[in-house]
Amino acid sequence: MFSEIRATVVFAVIFATCIGTPLCSAQQFSVKFDNEYVTTSVTLPPREHPTIITGSASTAIDPFVRLYFPTASATPKSEALGRPNDKGIRVTYFSSGDLFLSDSSEPEDGQFVDIDLKSIPPKTTFKDDAVKSDKAHNEIVLENDRVRVVRIHFAPGESGPMVDKRPRVIVAVTDSQATVTFPDGHSEPREMKAGAVSFGNAGRQATKNTGTTPLENIVVELKSK
Repeated sequence: MFSEIRATVVFAVIFATCIGTPLCSAQQFSVKFDNEYVTTSVTLPPREHPTIITGSASTAIDPFVRLYFPTASATPKSEALGRPNDKGIRVTYFSSGDLFLSDSSEPEDGQFVDIDLKSIPPKTTFKDDAVKSDKAHNEIVLENDRVRVVRIHFAPGESGPMVDKRPRVIVAVTDSQATVTFPDGHSEPREMKAGAVSFGNAGRQATKNTGTTPLENIVVELKSK
């Protein structure tokens, strides 16, 4: 319910801010998927009126993660958008009850992915951690007691070991083609387009970039109790 409250507040403020503006109809706000653990929404450019209220001291909301992905022409105006990586992607974590106002420090171009954190997933096997066993392909961008955000990157032809995966939201940074192999030996092809958002369940797998271009994803892992 809290996620529905936040989504309603966001939509209401976007709508109120856009009234009477000819460019508002171009702004795209959509819920990509909603399950027991997360609700994920995406806002696409243009963002001529980006003021969004996500909560207040009197409004109970779920904590959430905001990812910002720039377009080629977008230049963030401040460091307030969170922790950046070398591609200008920024990751910010908001605690329950935080008040956040988008302002002139936010770029008007680029894609925002908001991930509302709902229930905490049950504990699963997590012995073979890719961040520890495959540091060449996994880089921590942000971590706290609820989430770990990891940048995953494989050059063409590169592969990683069999590792344990948490339940996670996956956002593709690049177009990619890969093969995922499971403990029983069977493999599945995976193809993603830049900007695609998906959800992965907990489990073990090994990944190989079978394409001719770099594979890069931002993964928001959901920690268990």
